[in-house]
Amino acid sequence: MPIKIKLVDGETLLVDVDIGEWNKAFQRAFERDAMLEIEDSEGGILGINPHQVLYLEEASEEDSEELREPAAL
Repeated sequence: MPIKIKLVDGETLLVDVDIGEWNKAFQRAFERDAMLEIEDSEGGILGINPHQVLYLEEASEEDSEELREPAAL
């Protein structure tokens, strides 16, 4: 399910991840004071500091169309 991640600096990230997997990975990263890494379909890695996440929400249909393939945590 695509989600929008709003960061404290105002940036919004759009990723296609399973919300359950996101929650587990986020909690682990937060507790360990580590980066949350999301891998895209091309092998690129996006690192997210869990302390910078303000909130997340389910992406709209319009937002979902921007995504091509799901990301892996």
